[in-house]
Amino acid sequence: MKKLLKLLSFAALAGMFAASWMVFSGALSRPTYEIVALSGTVIWFGTVPFWMKRRLHASE
Repeated sequence: MKKLLKLLSFAALAGMFAASWMVFSGALSRPTYEIVALSGTVIWFGTVPFWMKRRLHASE
């Protein structure tokens, strides 16, 4: 499950970067880019906390 979450989160991040370059090159319209960027952001922040957890030491 952890590998699937990592794959999904990095795919969302890669999609956001690809969409940014496509807007810069003129291959993608701004409204479409905004939808892709928002979707990628929601997917990234929705999946990362489940696989990037770190254990905190109990404080005394």
